[in-house]
Amino acid sequence: MFSYLILLLFSVSFTLIVQGFQDFLLSFILPLFDILFLDYYYHKGLAKTEKHFVLSIFFWSLFIRVVTVFVMGKILIAYNGMPFISEKDDFIYQMTSVEILERWKMSGIGFYDDIRFSSDSYSGFPNFSAALMYLFGTSFWVPRIGNAFLSSFTVVLGYKMCKKYSTMESARFVGVLLCLFPITIIFSSLQLKDTLLLFFIVLALYASIDILQNTKPFKSIILLIISFLGISFGRPAAIVPIAGGLIFIMVHNLFNKKSYHGFIKVFSLVVVFVLLIYAYQYLNSLGFESMGDYFETRSDSMRNTGIQDSNSLIKNYSISRFFGAYLYLLGSFFMPPALLVDLGEVINYPAWGVLQHYAFLPVLVPTVFICYKNRKEQHIPFFLLVVYLLFLVGQANSMFTVFSPRQTMGSVFIMYLLIPMYQPTKQNWHGLVLILSIIVLAAYNIVRLYSHGLF
Repeated sequence: MFSYLILLLFSVSFTLIVQGFQDFLLSFILPLFDILFLDYYYHKGLAKTEKHFVLSIFFWSLFIRVVTVFVMGKILIAYNGMPFISEKDDFIYQMTSVEILERWKMSGIGFYDDIRFSSDSYSGFPNFSAALMYLFGTSFWVPRIGNAFLSSFTVVLGYKMCKKYSTMESARFVGVLLCLFPITIIFSSLQLKDTLLLFFIVLALYASIDILQNTKPFKSIILLIISFLGISFGRPAAIVPIAGGLIFIMVHNLFNKKSYHGFIKVFSLVVVFVLLIYAYQYLNSLGFESMGDYFETRSDSMRNTGIQDSNSLIKNYSISRFFGAYLYLLGSFFMPPALLVDLGEVINYPAWGVLQHYAFLPVLVPTVFICYKNRKEQHIPFFLLVVYLLFLVGQANSMFTVFSPRQTMGSVFIMYLLIPMYQPTKQNWHGLVLILSIIVLAAYNIVRLYSHGLF
């Protein structure tokens, strides 16, 4: 709590000095209320039965998220004159979903190549929204409330996942934390694909853990395939760290135990992945962008695009060309918030979530090292750590996405699933992380101001 308050006051003070009290509620009051409520509700939750606890975190999650849907809608209307962040992603999703819905009414439900986002890699959320509108009406509130339900199911899934490798007390703490996790609350209130994508990522992790623990392996592999298909219609690149982490841990365990059954399991899983990759190549014949085309275009972009190609003034420094991705990877643990300075960008809606993330850094950063240290005894947390790090490597090589609360929501969610592994250490990790957090926060904000010509 002490570290949280210091970091929170520092963050708010810095941003308020340069802009004023416009975002005081999002930056200070909400995270302070959230962390105090977390402490209270966690202690109340320990006394509940399992069924009562699961229902409790689901309905609390749903209540908070539905309320936030309407609050964020009103905030966006006040800021932008419309219930959308901008005329880009969420606005386009709304227009596309309505267009898909109208086509469904005329020609039947299906995928139509002549409608943007009706088919190919980014068609998941528009079709999800269109399906909800088909059932409940064309209002823009409908897919947002759908996101609220989906996010609440994701909270329960995250809690049940933690139970597989930690104590009930630790799992319930994480369950309450995920229920009140501001980043998921904020993004589930917006008309964006990230909540749907996060659900399938967590579902894939849940199935992967069952496979590693030999729990209903056939059913788990089917669930994993369904999860990957869901991810394919949102952000297919998210499949790589999950599949890579699962194969890595299985091979790691195979060398440790030298088990014949372990070899069969690894071989079977690799065959499944190869068949999936082979099948993906023919999805373009169904109006879906093939995985080969998808990854080839993004690989070319990552190789040929860097900071030097951006509009930022920092491109003039050669150090950014050689060390940019590595600095981003190291700094990504801290995920500093965007400036509240008016840079001609949208409102700083992730501020609440990012600031609370800083509250847990003195626990989260040492936990990364603890999971690695205990990798042989506790391979499930080590699997989650490998997936988390693979996510970060991909995001760091995509440059600026590694500091985006929206782009990193999946990896940050996974990082919170490691909290049950935390153990107090003799080293003064907490003080060191606190100092590093302040340095990274200040450096990021100063560079951001400079890169926009404000220094």
